[in-house]
Amino acid sequence: MRTKQNKTIKILLAVALMFTAFLMLGNTVHAKTKKKHVTYRTINGIYNSDGTIDTADGYCWKVRKESYAYPGTTPVTVKFNTHRTKDKLDDSIIKIVAKNRNIQLVNDYIRRNYDLNAYKVKYINTRKLTDKMIRERAVKHTIYVEIIKSVSAGGRHGTYGKNYYIAYNKRVRKGKHVTSYCVWNPCNSYCDDVEAVADNGKIR
Repeated sequence: MRTKQNKTIKILLAVALMFTAFLMLGNTVHAKTKKKHVTYRTINGIYNSDGTIDTADGYCWKVRKESYAYPGTTPVTVKFNTHRTKDKLDDSIIKIVAKNRNIQLVNDYIRRNYDLNAYKVKYINTRKLTDKMIRERAVKHTIYVEIIKSVSAGGRHGTYGKNYYIAYNKRVRKGKHVTSYCVWNPCNSYCDDVEAVADNGKIR
């Protein structure tokens, strides 16, 4: 008789504990964490020749054209200050970086050495850069960035056109195609004054 009573008491206690636990869980309030807005965001975009950037989220941003020596339709990454709000329209651009390392090196070089309010920057294929353009660059206040596509001859040299040679910034295996960006000195009309060459992720 005592054994049955003990079992009954244990069962009742177990039921009571389960019921108490159920009530405690039912009354638990989960605290809501306040979502913090990030200060900065980075997104891909295209820099256009008119000084605007189309970003991947469908917005078009006007930038100071004189601050960036990029050719039109250049893939870039754009860093924004969001000012800790959800509204993208009040974001401000704090940094633009070309995805092409060589173009970024040229941009940095020109911005460091020249006032882009005083000069126009034109990227141009070597086949389209004429002797007249070279002679008149100082008068027209134009910085030409000549684009040369060559094939490595092995080592630090490549060939393009008919018996034209170009020196690279590092050794390249024979047969590799290389694109070089040559910055012409805009302060004179000399036909051989290329002052900087960017290729293979380096500039000299």
